[in-house]
Amino acid sequence: SFSVLLETLRYQHDSSRAANILVKAADVFQNAKFYSQAARFYTYESADSPMFDLAHKLIGKAFEVCKASESKHPLWDTRGLIYRIQLQRKIEKEGVASTQELEGMASRALQAYNHAITSPPSWPNPLIGKVQVWLACIDWILSKKCASDVSELITYLATRAPPFFRSCLSESFFMIDMVERLIVTQSVQDVEHTRKLANECKIQLCFIKSKQRGTRKTVNSLEMLIELCDSICSNPRLGTGGQKELLRLQVYFWLSKSTRLDCDSSLKLDWFPRGDPKYLVKLLLQLVETERDIDFTPTLLRVATYLPSEHTLSLEKGIQLASVWQSKNQIDPLPYFFCLMFYFVQIVESRVVDYGAKYLRALEKCRQLSSAYINTYVSSYYLGKGGGLSGLVDRRRLVMQTKGDPQLNEFWTQTSRQQLRELKGRIKVRKHQKKRSKAYIELIQGQLEIYVGKNQDLGDPGRDFQEDQLVSFVVSFHLRGPVAHGIKLL
Repeated sequence: SFSVLLETLRYQHDSSRAANILVKAADVFQNAKFYSQAARFYTYESADSPMFDLAHKLIGKAFEVCKASESKHPLWDTRGLIYRIQLQRKIEKEGVASTQELEGMASRALQAYNHAITSPPSWPNPLIGKVQVWLACIDWILSKKCASDVSELITYLATRAPPFFRSCLSESFFMIDMVERLIVTQSVQDVEHTRKLANECKIQLCFIKSKQRGTRKTVNSLEMLIELCDSICSNPRLGTGGQKELLRLQVYFWLSKSTRLDCDSSLKLDWFPRGDPKYLVKLLLQLVETERDIDFTPTLLRVATYLPSEHTLSLEKGIQLASVWQSKNQIDPLPYFFCLMFYFVQIVESRVVDYGAKYLRALEKCRQLSSAYINTYVSSYYLGKGGGLSGLVDRRRLVMQTKGDPQLNEFWTQTSRQQLRELKGRIKVRKHQKKRSKAYIELIQGQLEIYVGKNQDLGDPGRDFQEDQLVSFVVSFHLRGPVAHGIKLL
């Protein structure tokens, strides 16, 4: 296969020799992949402009011979890579003379990466490439315009930088969030390498290293950056665009301060100082409702689940936020997933008439849009005992609070009951002519169908249980619907 050929060339020849072999093969077979990979080989080894010129020539040939049936996204990613490495090398050699030149070189790389991004995004390479371009720009601005002072950098980006650079920090954080989500939901090739690159970018964004004025001490204090963003936001001369950007940065810095930098999609707010989640929800509400930045809605909903009942958002508020998010993003299953959970809780509270039909529509859309997800059947939330959005507990927090092992059956029948809400339903059996009959549970309120968890063996109907027998259980949610665990016959 092509990947085996590349590995063989890498180990048996240097990059220049490997590139020459690929070019000859590409000339013979008129193969776009060969031209593209040869351009990458030349780019990584390029120490001067002639090698970059050859790389540009080769990627141009790749576009020429690319067949209509072949995707051009990888070719655009290679073109973005060439422009990015060219920019990074020129910055290293002190060759970028002005912000205008920096903007020109960066915009060419970013435009190429934008063409490489699929819709919806399903490939992390161009997303990480864009972040690496912005990091190169940030390094240049920090050195040339801000005297290597982080405080000055944040102020410069918010108030004096050309419009092209104003949102480079928050956009970079957003790209990394997208990569983290792809790692969890899609079949990403070379997951560990992708995770490593994303982590490196995230750490660079969170700990921008500089020298404080008058000292040589390196500072990387997120608290300082948060306070700085807050103080600049209160400046009446700051425009609305700058204020929105600083609000975004405050949120990203708070999240970085209170989560581990390991590209795990679940929030780890257990390390939050007391009171911080409430303040973060306030910032997120301002972004989502006042600034109408819908991209922060999933973060707002997740953070709200960590607040105690008296401080969290109501279910009605959660439904309102998820519905707006859903109207703006109709190809993503997550808005429907959150609505599904919120509707389910309302139905458990005996509001079947108001939310029964809405629940079924959300469930159908969620199943339809999540068919390509690799973690479709992985539960991410459980129904807890709290009120409002705090009634939803993510898996990691459940394990930490109960200190139990989800692999053990007693965790679901006993331990988890400390934190999770116990529901009641009746066992139903779906009979098949050719397959084994399959049991499911029908919730007492609303007669909703609930999967039986894989770790739960009910046995055979008539021998181990009777159809319509009353049971108690706890519930988790995945993208295919609610799941029953710890089922006890009553």
